[in-house]
Amino acid sequence: MTNLLEDPTPIILAGIAVEALLGIALVVTRRGVILLPMAVVVLLTLGGVLVERLVVTDMEQVEAAIEAGRSAAERNDVEAALRLVAPLAEEIRREARQVFAEVKFDELKVRGLKITLNLQTKPPTARAEFTALAAFDARRGNIPYRNYVATVVVDLRRFDNRWLVTEIGDVKPGVK
Repeated sequence: MTNLLEDPTPIILAGIAVEALLGIALVVTRRGVILLPMAVVVLLTLGGVLVERLVVTDMEQVEAAIEAGRSAAERNDVEAALRLVAPLAEEIRREARQVFAEVKFDELKVRGLKITLNLQTKPPTARAEFTALAAFDARRGNIPYRNYVATVVVDLRRFDNRWLVTEIGDVKPGVK
């Protein structure tokens, strides 16, 4: 059920398939009464897509948190980035301030995002793994490169209705 609330494609494809079958039945039988079920299928499909858009799942919330962090970094907005970090994650806060002081991000991309939820823990937790591609300029010091690629693992925990970063680990540098 959760998958139907995260991607409208199955709902749309099912609606198209049923409409196609009803369209064939309409052409073969030439009975106008088939137009009523066709209209119902269109309404159900639109309703399903609307529900999918309105319901925000935990997976979508975690994805939105990662996107908000990417966007904050790309805007070089340290305060917006820190709002996505759990209050007790002081080391992450310190490291973020240090990175933002040393570099100005020109572009930051997230590729291959994989999210694993654990809704059994109290509070629920999540792990996001992705490849980060960053282009930046040094604000101070001498950084020998302008591009950086790394595999990143981010642990998050739900606080009230927000997913906040609790740990960043396993940053594995890739090709520069």
